[in-house]
Amino acid sequence: MGWVENLKRFGLQGTVDLNSERVGPIGAGQLGKLLAHNTTVHTLDLRETILGPEGATHMARMLLTNSTLVTLDLASNAIEDQGATALAHAVRDNPRLALVKLELQRNGISSEGARELAESLRYNTSLQYLGLAFNGFGDVGARHVAEVLGG
Repeated sequence: MGWVENLKRFGLQGTVDLNSERVGPIGAGQLGKLLAHNTTVHTLDLRETILGPEGATHMARMLLTNSTLVTLDLASNAIEDQGATALAHAVRDNPRLALVKLELQRNGISSEGARELAESLRYNTSLQYLGLAFNGFGDVGARHVAEVLGG
């Protein structure tokens, strides 16, 4: 994968924009390993990179140890409930997580995934924006989120 070698060669810092690249779950695993203990990348754009649930799980593993990433965009990756749940657990379980913005629009997340994500917010103090538009989780999922947010 050419982009992985380029990232290694030119270093990982600031914003890593792989929007619309064919990263896939295998690439997400490689990227997750590179970023797990990285202290210089603050924004990671993985919109439309065909991650699926497995790729989202790799990103969740990275979030369990990363303490400097501020923005993560995983929109339009079909991560579904499995990926959403893995991300929710990472958001919940890393007390040093610096993540402020998590974009998860258009990912096929149902009310169950929305519930898991909402519950993770009870334990996280950094996340200020959680993008969940166009997931189709309906009123039930919206109620889960609203309940946690006090609405």
